Amino acid sequence: MRHTVQSQSNIIRASAGRLRYVPLTLVLVIAFEAGGIHHLVASRPIDPNNPPGGLFENHRHHAATTATAKAPATASSRPPVVPLESAGKANSLIGPHKDEGGFFAAPLAMLQKPLVTPNEKASFDELFASDIKHAQNSSPAMVAMSQRLASAESIPGLGPRMKRYLTLQAMQLALEGDASKAILQEQMQTLLPQLAEPTLAVASVRASLLTALTQAHSDTASPLLLQLTCSAWSNLAVLQVRSGHWASAGNSAKQARHWFRQLSPKERSTELTDVTQRMAQLVNFAQQAAILRPRLYHSYQTNPADKAGDKLALYALALLQDPWQAAEFAAHSRTPQLKAMAAAFGNLPGQLQPTSRGNVKKLLTAAQAIAAVVPLADNAAERDALIEYARRKLAELALNKNASKADAAAASQTIQQLSGK
Repeated sequence: MRHTVQSQSNIIRASAGRLRYVPLTLVLVIAFEAGGIHHLVASRPIDPNNPPGGLFENHRHHAATTATAKAPATASSRPPVVPLESAGKANSLIGPHKDEGGFFAAPLAMLQKPLVTPNEKASFDELFASDIKHAQNSSPAMVAMSQRLASAESIPGLGPRMKRYLTLQAMQLALEGDASKAILQEQMQTLLPQLAEPTLAVASVRASLLTALTQAHSDTASPLLLQLTCSAWSNLAVLQVRSGHWASAGNSAKQARHWFRQLSPKERSTELTDVTQRMAQLVNFAQQAAILRPRLYHSYQTNPADKAGDKLALYALALLQDPWQAAEFAAHSRTPQLKAMAAAFGNLPGQLQPTSRGNVKKLLTAAQAIAAVVPLADNAAERDALIEYARRKLAELALNKNASKADAAAASQTIQQLSGK
């Protein structure tokens, strides 16, 4: 049953007076989900039947980590874990081209979803802001208030955003109140699965939270905690690239590299190493594109058929996964692959979903047109990003229940061809 913000507020209000006596129910397994959007970096699944060791197990960590486990100077010693705005919002280089939905919708709209709505934030403040302010007079009071909020999260009927926000505020108070490692461990095991949604706001919170936790306990931070912190910043950097926040992505990449260096060579898994390297490659490409784009755009406005339009189209595809913007830049292109891609999307309804065989066939033509653009890439980062995007959309069509055998086979064949590039 769905509850409005007001009904959620009523549920909390009815229980607020007895929250101190609600048992603290905690999920004791960390589980990560990739969410509804696929990108280059995803959280590694953890087997719920074989949970990993604790976050604070490292009593014999190598000396380099103990000596250098502080984040770069740009980060505060204990950053807030509940920012009100999505990271990087102020310096967005490229806004949404148009409000397209459907199968080929650019990820920007989803990425910019808020952590909580203004009404939900107002409801929370009405119920708890005063108590939180009074609790900040002492560490024990903050820890007690933290556990009170953690208990409130278990009340039935709350929406997922409100539950997440309650748990986040509880964790913030636990950190500020120097709660015991046992309390922090329990709250993190509840909170981390709630921070799997692939949005800028949630990814920013996840990275800030893990950083604050790692900095506060650098002497006993386990390799797992350092790995999670590195992965969180890598994930945030990729989402910032996808949304056009390319300067912010560079800052996140620096944080990811910093925490990667805190791990000894034996603690750096092949997967984490690969993820960090590919993220850095993508961010470097985005930063180069940010430098070149103003000049390219000026040339494009002067002559839409110039090669500048080709480059802008490739940026839109590889970095923003926005084929509609790419098609507009390539509308007057003389390059056959880009000309075909622009024509494919020019004839494609923006809201189209693969709900019938006819729709699948139309979408497959567009996806194959994206795949055909891959040879135009100027560097490995651009090529890998184009391949990743084309492969994902083709795989979704190949597995769609409405795809004919012939179309599914054609999608699979194109994927195989991309694998050889």
